[in-house]
Amino acid sequence: MKKFKGYIERWINGEKVRGIVVSPYDIQECVRVYNAIVQNKTPEFINGKVKEILDKCNILTTSEGIGWKII
Repeated sequence: MKKFKGYIERWINGEKVRGIVVSPYDIQECVRVYNAIVQNKTPEFINGKVKEILDKCNILTTSEGIGWKII
């Protein structure tokens, strides 16, 4: 979670994260997922880039319909 939060803070400050190219929509979706995790919810999402970012941060996900869900 610490790594994921660090990525989000850097993107919001206009910085780049080496090896990850994101769009404003990807950043917004990461913020939504992060806020839901902090509130002890299990968010669902369909954005493949968010899945890639969560995998790099070692946050476990599972398939859910056409997208993924945080475990």
